[in-house]
Amino acid sequence: MASLRKRNGKWQAQVRRTGHLPRARTFINRSAAILWIKQTESELDRAGITCDPGNLDRITAADIIERYKRDVTPSKRGFTSENKRLEVFLRQPWTKLTLSKLSPVAFNEYRERRLKDVAGATVRRELGLLQLDCPWFRGQSRASRRRTSNVPSGPFFTDRKPYPIPRVAPARYGSVPT
Repeated sequence: MASLRKRNGKWQAQVRRTGHLPRARTFINRSAAILWIKQTESELDRAGITCDPGNLDRITAADIIERYKRDVTPSKRGFTSENKRLEVFLRQPWTKLTLSKLSPVAFNEYRERRLKDVAGATVRRELGLLQLDCPWFRGQSRASRRRTSNVPSGPFFTDRKPYPIPRVAPARYGSVPT
């Protein structure tokens, strides 16, 4: 809902929508205020997702992973293996962090700790699963992520992925080693 009023010789426009933060702006002329109201309302309609930046302090990574596991994973062909990988994630300490406290450091620590237990290819597959999870999550709370800059936008948000050590092909009969 929008409101327009004259205040101190200027026009103040306000747009309020349920689930969105209220927006207000002051203009010198009325036509500019009406244009801004129309643009702002259409932007909120296009977003279609309610945003509450306070949710970032309440929702944990485990909540997101559990919701993904419940809503998205059952429709996939590799349901059982993906379910097991998600269970591994849920046992990690970084899943207890709220979204406002989640940082690339947590994922770097996870990657390094996990590399001590499993091969690099396994860690790559797990990080790939988290990368698939991210667009789904962005679709769920795109507007609230836009308002906070400290929430990482892509996984896992590291400068490198662990690649397995390349294997040397065995020598064939009759070949001369170089």
